[in-house]
Amino acid sequence: VAAPGARHSLEAAAEPARSGRRAADARQSPCRRSRSRARRRSQSSAKERPAGSSKPGHAVAARSKRPRERRRQYAWMDSGDDSTAGASDDEEPAEQADKRPLSARIAGVHAFSDMLRLAPTLQGRASQMPPKDLAAAVTAAARVKFYDAEVFQSGMLPAVRRHLVRSRTAFCADEAADLICGLAELNVYDQVIFSQVAGLFADRKHELEDPSRRGRLLAAFKKTGHQGDEDFIDYLAQRVKAERYEQHLREIQGQSGPQIYYGGLRK
Repeated sequence: VAAPGARHSLEAAAEPARSGRRAADARQSPCRRSRSRARRRSQSSAKERPAGSSKPGHAVAARSKRPRERRRQYAWMDSGDDSTAGASDDEEPAEQADKRPLSARIAGVHAFSDMLRLAPTLQGRASQMPPKDLAAAVTAAARVKFYDAEVFQSGMLPAVRRHLVRSRTAFCADEAADLICGLAELNVYDQVIFSQVAGLFADRKHELEDPSRRGRLLAAFKKTGHQGDEDFIDYLAQRVKAERYEQHLREIQGQSGPQIYYGGLRK
């Protein structure tokens, strides 16, 4: 056992070493505390960060990509080359079509929209249109299933009536057939026009030798329920019936059918 004096001397000698370690620990504790706080913050941020974004740089990269994507998406609006070129290409044919003669514009009707654009011109110029253009306009309207009451009732039909009343020869056979067949296709009936066309073909017996024309005329008169020209309609019906009978005999016998004689037309 050490003497009391020796213990005091040993404790006095060890005291500077312990005080040095405490000072070193005091100097290191702020660093340790800062590291622990940083570790806790990183753990809490990792818990709050959604799945798929484990790296903080992902959000920054996504935000940096958005402006580029927007610029690429709307870049076509800055140039305007394609859009303006397409618009000019669509407008030029329309302007050229307006400069063409009316007969060419009527012949160029292939869609409902074509007839819709042409309708105001037909209504305004119907009284000055020749019979050929009037028949072509009715045919074009029937082709695209277009009907407008003002265009027909106030424009084209009065003009057609005037031409037929003045002269039955104003329309040729094809034009007259196209006229009433087009009107029948559109469910448009005008008693004066149909009667004048019936009289036109009654005076031109040789124009009814075409089987296709006879069939078209008969179908148009029957569809509209025209009355007042029963003799002419009966004649057409007899010719069509006889033609079908002869065709049936030729198919069965392989030769021409019997000769059939027909009565004269109504004068």
